[in-house]
Amino acid sequence: MAYRALDAPICQPLQDLLACHDAVKASGVKYTHAVRLRADSVALESIPLPLHEVGPNEVVVPDNEAYGGINDRFAYGSFSGMMAYLSVMESVPKYLSAGGKLNNAESTALNHLRDHGVTVQQKPVPLCRFRNYTAGHLVSDAWDRTLQQCQGVYAQVKAVA
Repeated sequence: MAYRALDAPICQPLQDLLACHDAVKASGVKYTHAVRLRADSVALESIPLPLHEVGPNEVVVPDNEAYGGINDRFAYGSFSGMMAYLSVMESVPKYLSAGGKLNNAESTALNHLRDHGVTVQQKPVPLCRFRNYTAGHLVSDAWDRTLQQCQGVYAQVKAVA
């Protein structure tokens, strides 16, 4: 499919989501719910909304780092909602031809979910990120409300490594 060949920095996180989508689809397993956490992230707490309270076409995402859309590092929800979430890349060609909807991965994800009738709930979900390009060091903005917790996780990881 043509959208797989798009090579722009904004497309990499969306292609990562699509790889998850394709793996789930190829498995042939029909789940009731799904959870996706980026490989460079660690969740600090349990999910804020229990799975049985998530609606049939709904996803839950962190309420921070949305950049005009939704945080694309972690999401969970109904199977249909999550399959839509994981297939954002499929809307990129349409958004490119329409113009104005491809500002960043976060806003593209939100537009895609709205176009697919998926309800999005933003909840506090504290995450820590450890990035490869920083040689495994903690990545956290100074304003990040999880900085102190993440420093503790980072110290534990360093002690084991």
